Amino acid sequence: MARAKKAIATAATDLSAPHTADALLSVRDLNVSFPTDDGLVTAVRNVSFDLRAGEALGIVGESGSGKSVSAMALMGLLPSTTRIAGSVMFDGKELIGMPDEDQRKIRGNGIAMIFQDPMTSLNPVHTVGKQLAEAYVAHNDVSKDAAREKVIETLKAVGIPQPDRRARQYPHEFSGGMRQRAMIAMAVINEPRLIIADEPTTALDVTVQAQILETLQALQENTDAAIMFITHDLGVVAAVTDRAQVMYAGTIVETGPVHEVLRTPRMPYTAGLIGSIPKTAGIGTRLTPIPGAPPSLINIAPGCTFAPRCYMAREVCNEAEPPLVDVNGPIHKSRCLFWEEVTRVDAVAAEIEEEAAAVEAQEAAAERDAFAASNEEVR
Repeated sequence: MARAKKAIATAATDLSAPHTADALLSVRDLNVSFPTDDGLVTAVRNVSFDLRAGEALGIVGESGSGKSVSAMALMGLLPSTTRIAGSVMFDGKELIGMPDEDQRKIRGNGIAMIFQDPMTSLNPVHTVGKQLAEAYVAHNDVSKDAAREKVIETLKAVGIPQPDRRARQYPHEFSGGMRQRAMIAMAVINEPRLIIADEPTTALDVTVQAQILETLQALQENTDAAIMFITHDLGVVAAVTDRAQVMYAGTIVETGPVHEVLRTPRMPYTAGLIGSIPKTAGIGTRLTPIPGAPPSLINIAPGCTFAPRCYMAREVCNEAEPPLVDVNGPIHKSRCLFWEEVTRVDAVAAEIEEEAAAVEAQEAAAERDAFAASNEEVR
């Protein structure tokens, strides 16, 4: 399922500089907040990144970290009361502040989104084929017959058997995996240059999940589209993305080549996420959870937002939020003052378990020796 990583994934980016010219999507200082009765909820804070054609970016983090809100801001799908600041350039066009009519021309055509729950995203009273045709006709002046042919062609491309018959069926007649494939078909029917996949494998079994990921990979390779994977599953990120972007409390805390981030994390939060994953080799041992809960996004305290939960926190961490700095070269960045000291939590836990096991073995040996000595005295 893993694919060859593209050379573009190693391109260094200065996120403090203006937009990158060769990037398909260039985001700078994106801030998203929602007015509430309790105060202003700052869901996304100072997010900057670039995404090039053909590249796959994995965005990971706990619920409430700002992953989906960032994507919805790019698509222009947030409520009218939302306050959005910053700059988002897509294919040379500024998306922030763009009129709705112009956004609709890009949405579904230049940028498409695969939503989390296909059962609630598909209209239950219309056939799957009709819904796909509607998405295609919205951006293409074609006849009904041409639209139907395109629908059948796209359903076949995403691996749905008997696409001509399936196009006449309703969403409830599809299995969970097939509904997700239909959502992918709806996203790619206009051959967008950027696909945003928001938890595309949620609630699917492992076999279907692998099939869905392979479908997305094949579509990306055929069209050279860029993909943003939003997920909690680090296994998905490792298998299908070029770069990993870890978000916490609405901002990016670590980003870099995916295997480098997962192998040598330079942010304690990333190390905690890796350490909390169940492992087949660790059957019978305790997981290493991240203590505490994410902070409130209404009144964010000064300093590092992860400090109250961090096993490395020191007094200086509470003074100001650390900047996103280069680590291990310019393509791997971390928001930690002590990134050189970060180690994988699961590795630390394994060392502690080994030391504890060694101590227990020594104590057991000492008890056996004492027992043997007492028997000698009795004799």
